[in-house]
Amino acid sequence: MTEQKNARPLLIESFKMLLPQYPFEKITVQMIAENAGVKRATFYNHFLDKYELFSVILEEELFQAIHTMMEADMERESLKMIFSYFEKNRDFYAQAFQVHGQNSFEAVLRDKMQLFYNKVYDKHGLNLDENLSALTQTVVEMYHASGLVYILEKWITEEPATPAGEVFEAYVYLISNSILDLTSDG
Repeated sequence: MTEQKNARPLLIESFKMLLPQYPFEKITVQMIAENAGVKRATFYNHFLDKYELFSVILEEELFQAIHTMMEADMERESLKMIFSYFEKNRDFYAQAFQVHGQNSFEAVLRDKMQLFYNKVYDKHGLNLDENLSALTQTVVEMYHASGLVYILEKWITEEPATPAGEVFEAYVYLISNSILDLTSDG
């Protein structure tokens, strides 16, 4: 068995290997631990449950890099990186998007994306019409986070696979144009 101090990355990799092979609900903590070469109890020294793994994987593999890029004024590149990351990990996230319910992967990702947009708007400001009191920064963050998660889910779970760069450009086009711009009368 592996020493506990080295177990965290092994547990993460174990989960990442198992999810494309088995439905989420069939994967047990015991399976994750055995595949990682550690005891089941060791899993709980690092994670509350397998749902927390989604959040940890996203944070460590994607969002830490995104936050660093944002500090260097690379918001567009960080957004593009999201699409590249999901393309690279397509099989894992195709299964992850199948997890529904209270602790769904979609909800975890939407929360993280809302924090991404929060950082963007806090850094650059948000130009909202003062007469629209229902339109708050939080509403705009959730709107954009939900839209991005929807695009990612549809792209990752549907075939054939469109290249990440093309999906990214389509997403940028959508968020850069109003609904009226997108109509044939626009």
